[in-house]
Formats: sequence, C-alpha cells, structure tokens
Amino acid sequence: MSSCLESASFANESDRVALLDFKSRVTQDPHNVMASWNNSLHFCSWFGVTCSPSNGRVVILNLQGQKLVGSIPPSIGILTFLTAINLENNSFHGEIPQQVGRLLRLQHLNLTSNSLGGEIPANLTHCIELRTLALNFNGFIGKIPNQLSSLSKLETLALSANNLTGTIPTWIGNFSSLYRLSLALNNLHGTIPDELGRLKGSIGYIPPDMALPGHVMDIVDQSMFSEENVYKSGSQNREEEYVEEKALTKNKDWQVSSTRMIEECLVLMMKIGLSCAATLPSKRMTMNIVVNKLLDIRGMLR
Repeated sequence: MSSCLESASFANESDRVALLDFKSRVTQDPHNVMASWNNSLHFCSWFGVTCSPSNGRVVILNLQGQKLVGSIPPSIGILTFLTAINLENNSFHGEIPQQVGRLLRLQHLNLTSNSLGGEIPANLTHCIELRTLALNFNGFIGKIPNQLSSLSKLETLALSANNLTGTIPTWIGNFSSLYRLSLALNNLHGTIPDELGRLKGSIGYIPPDMALPGHVMDIVDQSMFSEENVYKSGSQNREEEYVEEKALTKNKDWQVSSTRMIEECLVLMMKIGLSCAATLPSKRMTMNIVVNKLLDIRGMLR
C-alpha cells in the first residue's frame, strides 16, 4: 500500500514540475493568469489546470485566449494523463516538441492562432485517441505527414492558414468519424481527391475550378457550430465528464464575456464560406479578399 502511495506521490510531483517548466517558458503574461502557478497553491488549483479526481494527475491544460508569449517545452510529454491541450489564441512560437507524441491519452490538441512553425510532428500518430487536431493560423511547413493516417478517431482536422505544401492526402477520406476538415490558405496543389466524398460531413457542391492548384477549399460540417460541439470531449466515462465540466466551469466567465464576439466571427466566416461556394465564379470572393477578411477575424479574437 505504501509503495503505491509513494508512486502516486512521485507521479503527481512530476506533473507539478512539468507545469512549472511550462510556466518558465512563458515570457509574457499580460493578464497575469499564471500568478496562481506557485508553491502556495496545489497545482490542481492553478489557472487553466484540471486534475483527475481519482489520481490527482493533470488531465486538461486550457490557456485559451490569454495572449501568452513563449514556447512549448519538451516536458509537456511528462503530463501523460492529459486528454486535452487548448492553447488557442496566444503567441506560442517554436516547434511542437516531439514529446507530445508520448501523450497516449490525448484527445484534443488545439494550437490554433499562434506563431508555431516547423513540420507537423509525425509521431503524433502515437496519440491514437486524438479526436481534434487543430493547428490553424500558424506557420507550419512541409507536407501533411502520412503517419497521421493512423489517427482513425479524428473528428476535426484543421490545418488551414499555414505554409503546408504537397497534395491533399487521399487517406483523409478513410476517417469515418471526421466531420470537419480545414485545409485552405496553404500552398497545397492538385485536385481534391475523390476519396473525400466518403466523409460524412456536409461537403456540398464543389465547382470543378475549385480543384485547381491554389484553390483548395475548406470542407466544414455546419454542425461544428452547435453548442454541443464547441468543446466535444468524446468522454467515455463519468470521470472524464466530470473533469470536462470542471474545466468549462473554471473558464465560464471568460466564455460568457467573449460569446458575442465569437458569434460575430462565426457569422463572418459563414459569409466568407458562402461567397467562396457560389456557383458562378464571378460571384465568388477573390482569395486576396478572403485572406484579408480572415486576418481581420483573427485580429478580433486576439
């Protein structure tokens, strides 16, 4: 019994040390949200941190929209019980550390709207529980790794507004659970694979000229905008439902204050999507205008 307790205590201490290393890599914290990350509070009470009630391990790291500047340290791989990482709308730079591939329980990785770069780590394929991989609005380069084809549980694959090259992989069409695919505003070329017709999302009509180089469009199921899918966890037991509810409660104040802006941004994005999907080419928004409007939306969310 004592050896089990000692083991649990060691694991919990390793989580605390990993979080403190994460904090040390943050160079700017304008909202001072990480002030609670100190030795006077248990790390499970730190802002943006949610722990499992059964073993005290960190299961959710949610620092969305805090305008943090810094890098993601390799020590993130120590937090092996993480199911969700949400760093959207910050200014993290550098590359995604390879150690993220050690997070075998990870279901949601949202790094949208940061300044990350380098290639998308191929060893994310080890995160076999991933439902969400959202890397929009960063500076990732290279091809979409073929190794990601093994992430059979993916529901959202969002890679738009990066510097990705190559063609759209045909294996994306094998993702039977995928309902959101976002690849626009990259340097992808070639045609849209027929295999994407297997996706269950609402793809709709794709005009022939949209399948030309430089005209890769987003494929989005409108159900992604429902309240049910804003933070979909895929929880399979009560404990995961508990920690998700706790995480949402801890961030409720921020969510309420930003709801109107998010709704406004979603309406603007829908208008852009409808314009780009117009049957007549002359009725469609030019890509220059699309990029400018998307950048404006990104600015609203900063």
